[in-house]
Amino acid sequence: MVKEKISNKDILKLFSNALLKGDLTLIEPLLSKDGCFDIQNNKLKTVEVSKEKYLSWLKSKLTKTKITSIYFDQCLHCKIGNSVLIVNHGEFPRKIKDSSERSKTGLMIDTEDGEIKMIRFCYVFVKTENKWFFELQRPNGNDFEIM
Repeated sequence: MVKEKISNKDILKLFSNALLKGDLTLIEPLLSKDGCFDIQNNKLKTVEVSKEKYLSWLKSKLTKTKITSIYFDQCLHCKIGNSVLIVNHGEFPRKIKDSSERSKTGLMIDTEDGEIKMIRFCYVFVKTENKWFFELQRPNGNDFEIM
């Protein structure tokens, strides 16, 4: 059976809709069996895993979090121009571990031959401002944004 190739734009739409529905059965066929996918382990470190481990991790994240928003942006640092999904205003799926990190995380998605070959965490975007966490905190812990 020959797998029909779909465009990068269509893959992103399908992936986004599956996330909004929380439906891994729609995500699984989009991911390449030999792809590389970033997750955050129990020590809040980013690690690269296989498709099966990624799906397991994503399932645990989706059971704890409802996806309310997804918008598209592009990477402005490591893979300039590559598609990035910003989920729940950059608060999903990765947790911020300390104030030296950026406040938002995107999912940079790289496709090849009609499949998602790579999903990496991305922090520098074309349209979306992404300050460091310490820039968004007052010394007493009250949140505010520096203008």
